[in-house]
Parts: sequence; C-alpha cells; structure tokens
Amino acid sequence: MPKLRSAIVLAIVLAAARPAEAHSPPKGEAVPLEDARVLFGEVTELIRKEYVDPAHAKDDVLYSDAVRGLLKALGPQDELLTPQELAWMKGSVKGSLVGIGVVYEKVEGLAVVREVLPGGPAAKTRIRPGDRILQIDGADTEGLDTMGIGDRIRGVAGTTVELMMQRGTEEWSERLVRSTLEVPSVLGHLREDGVGYLQILSFDHHVAEGIDRLLGELGKARAYVLDLRGCPGGLFKMSIELASRFLPAGTRVVTTRDRSGAETVYDTTRKDAVSKPLVVLVNEKTASSAEIVAAALRENDRALIVGEKSFGKGTVEKIFELSGGYGLKLTVARFYSPKGHNWQGDGIAPDFEIPSDVDVRPIYT
Repeated sequence: MPKLRSAIVLAIVLAAARPAEAHSPPKGEAVPLEDARVLFGEVTELIRKEYVDPAHAKDDVLYSDAVRGLLKALGPQDELLTPQELAWMKGSVKGSLVGIGVVYEKVEGLAVVREVLPGGPAAKTRIRPGDRILQIDGADTEGLDTMGIGDRIRGVAGTTVELMMQRGTEEWSERLVRSTLEVPSVLGHLREDGVGYLQILSFDHHVAEGIDRLLGELGKARAYVLDLRGCPGGLFKMSIELASRFLPAGTRVVTTRDRSGAETVYDTTRKDAVSKPLVVLVNEKTASSAEIVAAALRENDRALIVGEKSFGKGTVEKIFELSGGYGLKLTVARFYSPKGHNWQGDGIAPDFEIPSDVDVRPIYT
C-alpha cells in the first residue's frame, strides 16, 4: 500500500510540474503575430547583418523566399510563375506548345513514340510510331517519368534537340529544330459496339469546336463515353461550353462564390444538346474544369460517373502579370456544384468505382 500511495503522489507531482498547455495553439493553426510588419523588418535586417551564410542573406534571396513562403501559406494552387512558366501556361490554354511533334508514352520503362504529328519537325525525319527514344541530348530516358521526358524535349522555338532513337536492333541519332505546334484538345472515335468515345485532353480555346466536330462525325453513335481521366482542366468558360453540349438550355452547371460571398451562376444556353445515354470516366488526375463538368452531368441526372475519385480542385484561380515577366496565380473564388457542393480537397466520388493503372493521357512534345 505505501508503494501505491507513493506512486500516486509522484504522478500528481509530475502532472503539476508539467508545462501548462492550455494556452498553446492547436497544432497546424497559424496564429497572427502582433506587429508582424515591424517584426518582419527587424528579422530581415538581423539576417542581413548577422546570418552566418552571406549568400542567403542577400536582398533578392530573402525577398524571393518571403514571396514563395507567403503563397505557400495560402494554398497549393497559389504560386509565383516564372517568365518561362507564364509563357508555357499561356501557350497551353491556346492549344499550342513548342516541341518536335510526337506523342509518346512509357512502356516498361521505355519512352515509345505513339504518334507523329503531321507537319511537325519529327514528321520530316525517320521517326515513326513504335520507335523508342533512348536518349535526349545524351541523357538516358530510362530513369525519367513521362513529364520529365517532355520537359527535356520541349524548349524554345528555333533551338535544337538531339534524340537517340531505336527501332528493333537499329539505333540512330536525330537532330531536330523545335517549333510551335498546334495540339488537339479533343480526341474521339466510334467503337465497334456503336458507342461514341470522346476524350477531353485539356480545356483550351478549341474544346467547343473540337467536341462539335466529333459529335457531328459520331452522330450515329447509340450512346457516348466522355473520358475526363487525366484531364487537368484549363479554361473555366470551356467547362460551361462542354456541359452545354449534353444538358438542356437553362440547366445549372456551376456557381462561383468570391471573398465577399457574391455568387455568379452559370447555366447552359444551347438548345441542341445531345440526349443519348452518357457515361463519364474520371480518375485521380481529373481536376478543375473537368470536375465541374462531371459534377454538373451527374447532379442533373444526365450521366453516371465511373472510375476513381477525382483530384479535388474546387477553386477559381486568376493569373496576374507582374513586373519582370513574372506571373501570379491566385485563388479568387470557389466552385459549387448545382446542388451546392464544393469538392476542394475531397474530389468527386464515382457512382461505380473501377480502379485503373493505365495512363490514358497522351503526352505531346
């Protein structure tokens, strides 16, 4: 009994000696600092004068880190764009890029050409579908992912890139001059079972005309599959255009709500919407404008969603051009589905979950 009483007393003493935690902020909660602007100036000045590594105490480094840290605290969609990233983003939503004109995929660790775009630099060489890209400017492609390969091949128009190619056991080198290419945002065909297959690669300026062309070509289809897997989104207004091809006029597509709570409602306006049965495919890379379309079609009882839960980007970003060619991508509003749901961070769950490990999105470069 004395031992038990001693243990209880010891526990009480230790509990009393423990530092108070009642006033500690919850983990992860950002607590505003008092006189934060003054503190920022004082901290910056001390770093300039006292920090052990002068290279990290220069003004351009300090302010660059401060800007990036500021945006990181806001959210994953808010970021500073370099002049190169801003130029690429402008080109991507216009349906163009600078490259050599091939579509490729990774097959068992190898970069394999899937398609050669007519009129592109690669079309003037020996490169054909099925050929393997072994090296890019002397660097092996085996350890690179699909985006890494694209980043190495793309570049500035007029510059050159050298590829080591392989066909069977034959290997040869191709030196190509990069040029501006127009890339399709919509692909499609009529399947043998009479179902029209429509794939949206990105929501650029050409989505509406692309989908109209395919719907005309596939008019005999008995039903449609709208493939949004791997689609990262793009231009917001194009999501309204695409949804309008499948929903009657006056149907709610999406609502945006800004920082003041003001709402803007977007409804369909076309009177010639397709009424045939429709299935929408999504996966973890389906985001933004593609999620708007998927949510609108399901919540208006127009389509079933099949695949995997989508990415979960339910915010509106606006691009601001800054000095020096830089850009700022900043969240200015949130999206809400026809039934009032915001899917930011949660994604859109499919009606029927069917996992897929196949990358269905072709990579253009």
